[in-house]
Amino acid sequence: MKALSRLPLALVLLFVAIPLFAQDAPGEALFKRLQQLNATVFATGSTDFGKLEELRKSQADGQAPQVAILSCADSRTPPELLFRQSLGGIFVVRAAGNVADPFAIASLEYAVTQKDPWNTILIIVMGHSDCGAVKAALNPGDAPTPSLQELLDRIRESFVGYRYTANPTKQSLRIATEANARASANYLVAHSTVLRSAVGSRKIVIIPAYYDIPSGLVTDLR
Repeated sequence: MKALSRLPLALVLLFVAIPLFAQDAPGEALFKRLQQLNATVFATGSTDFGKLEELRKSQADGQAPQVAILSCADSRTPPELLFRQSLGGIFVVRAAGNVADPFAIASLEYAVTQKDPWNTILIIVMGHSDCGAVKAALNPGDAPTPSLQELLDRIRESFVGYRYTANPTKQSLRIATEANARASANYLVAHSTVLRSAVGSRKIVIIPAYYDIPSGLVTDLR
């Protein structure tokens, strides 16, 4: 089995240079509130979203989400359900393996820079259990298409210190998935002046997270 590629040096240095996961940013309390809703509402089986018709009409001319999320495209991981958020609650960007590509970055930059009435103060980068994209990246084989290969190569950059294995254990898959979520969070800051500035000024906080499908719970990965 061949060794996995390491993160680019500039990205590694960024881990030290920038306080990515600032503890005193305003989004901290908001994340704790979302975790509480996840644990006490979604994980216990409740799916009450209020009066959707009224919400839809009230937001017909605008939105003001405080939370943006980069999550996997997996059909089992809808952010709105996991955090008990209805229409207008979360600005969602989804891609296989919660990978941060230029369009995902642009979407999150849009969320952070909008003013009146927007006030996005929290970005969550969420991986999840049994992630097919991470499983595929752990497999030493090549992808069937160029686009998929590019996706796997990006995910593989996050596996510092690991080796490819076609049949990962649940524990090794979780470790790899958590590493990928953290790497994607750091990638946002490494490749976006807008997000880097917002983090540095404590306007926003970027939090890597892990969603466990069997339990329904979301864990802070910092």
